[in-house]
Amino acid sequence: MNNPAIPKGYTPLGGGGGEARLPQRDRQNHAVKLLANLNSVVETSQVRQILASSTRHGIYLVFESAVGFDLKLNSLENRKAGIRLLNVKNIGENDNKVQLATIYV
Repeated sequence: MNNPAIPKGYTPLGGGGGEARLPQRDRQNHAVKLLANLNSVVETSQVRQILASSTRHGIYLVFESAVGFDLKLNSLENRKAGIRLLNVKNIGENDNKVQLATIYV
């Protein structure tokens, strides 16, 4: 070989995953709000099931991130419990971005 390869250390180009950037929240108040929203969705879903027959017995939920923050997507899916992450959509860019995730429970 005229020009043998010279080994060099690997340097990744991108930033990688890293720690999720989450907004500051009062966890207890946030949990109360989420439970209230979930109870409202369940009530609405039960009314819809009465009005229309369906072969599926679950509901679709859409989670929306705070502006400029991503959702913690790995916590939205639990296939063993029957919770499936179906779709993720980003609206806007950079600090004005909102992330939407649709799950089926």
